[in-house]
Amino acid sequence: MFKRIFLLLAISILLMDYSTTVVYGKVDKDNRYFFRTKEDYSNYVEWAKEAVDILIKESIISEEEALSFASQSKIKRAEFTKLIVELLDLPSIETDMRFTDVSEDDKDYISIMKAVAAGIVKGRGDKFYPDDEITREEMAVILVRALKFKKVKYPLESVISFKDYEEISHWARESVEISLKYGLLQGVGNNEFQPKEYTSRAQAAMVASRFLSLIRDAKEVVEVEDPSISVDIKTTEDEVIVTLCWGEKPNTGYKIHIYDATIDEGVITIVYETFYPDPHMFYNQVITYPKSTKTIMVDNPMSNYGYNLVKK
Repeated sequence: MFKRIFLLLAISILLMDYSTTVVYGKVDKDNRYFFRTKEDYSNYVEWAKEAVDILIKESIISEEEALSFASQSKIKRAEFTKLIVELLDLPSIETDMRFTDVSEDDKDYISIMKAVAAGIVKGRGDKFYPDDEITREEMAVILVRALKFKKVKYPLESVISFKDYEEISHWARESVEISLKYGLLQGVGNNEFQPKEYTSRAQAAMVASRFLSLIRDAKEVVEVEDPSISVDIKTTEDEVIVTLCWGEKPNTGYKIHIYDATIDEGVITIVYETFYPDPHMFYNQVITYPKSTKTIMVDNPMSNYGYNLVKK
């Protein structure tokens, strides 16, 4: 024990000069010493330290990854995917999906396949682009898919209207709004969201910490309710008519469809799906209000029903 301490001190003294100072050292699993120097901290941000500490404590990231996740360097798609997989503790799910730019030898292969199988991330054609940096709006879309996978219901916060709202891609606006309401994402100052800005590792660590707190603090685990979908229930002498409205949309590419609606003990379970515009198709750029209606035949319908929304 004393030999090891003496060796560590001796090496530290030898490494110290006017340009480099050892500020951190420990023994790794193979009993080898490694050191962190002040140069390692040149890109370190103090505000991410607490989030990084939480992720280490919860075994989401390793101690060796700590400095990386407290830096302003940009996080890649594969790295963010792995982070989400660890947060969700995703199981292995069989999938036939394969990408030409991701091989079984890649260190993040298993994480990518898990996330794809769970519907958390998607490729672009036959490629995944694992080394691409991820924008803030892309991060929002992945976060909302992860929330829906966990079926978290949580009190919503108010949303600030950003002056660069129009710069958010139409396909990401709903996810950005939900991420803001759930407190996962915030503005970047000057009343801006900066949707096309690439995400730093430090920002990803902060978001991951918030996501972890959100799913831990949620009072109940049920299907997440999309705040942009309204439910209208009407009754006649022998019918219950259920209508879902998806709110205001910027073009005709948005659709909503009710697959099934069943009643059990005064509660209507509504199974539905939403469809987004295909980026390769042309749509009329007019304001629409997508709706879907389902009629349930019943004897002596009640005057009031509760409901559960289940996204297909």
